[in-house]
Amino acid sequence: MAITESFTQLAQTQVPNTATVVYTVPANTQTIIRNMIIVNPSGGSCWVKMWTNAATDANIILPEVTLDAGEWGDDDDAITLEAGDTIRAQAQASTTITLTIHGVELTTI
Repeated sequence: MAITESFTQLAQTQVPNTATVVYTVPANTQTIIRNMIIVNPSGGSCWVKMWTNAATDANIILPEVTLDAGEWGDDDDAITLEAGDTIRAQAQASTTITLTIHGVELTTI
């Protein structure tokens, strides 16, 4: 059983105003999230929040944080996920916050 490593951009999206899956770990894969960048390129302030798997307080990885116009934040902590696990995100207003996720996918072949 061999494992391939893919260092890649896992997701880049404008976050919708409902808790939405922005990344799902593929089958036969483990993922290590290495960096997440959240940017507000809009003209007004907007909050954003994120979860692993279900959108519940028990799964929150970023509580509601408000970014003013032009502000950004990043996280370089490691988050490990198994096949089928998800990252969900929600913003106060659709298409206001941009989220980019980088990491490593370890796929069993």
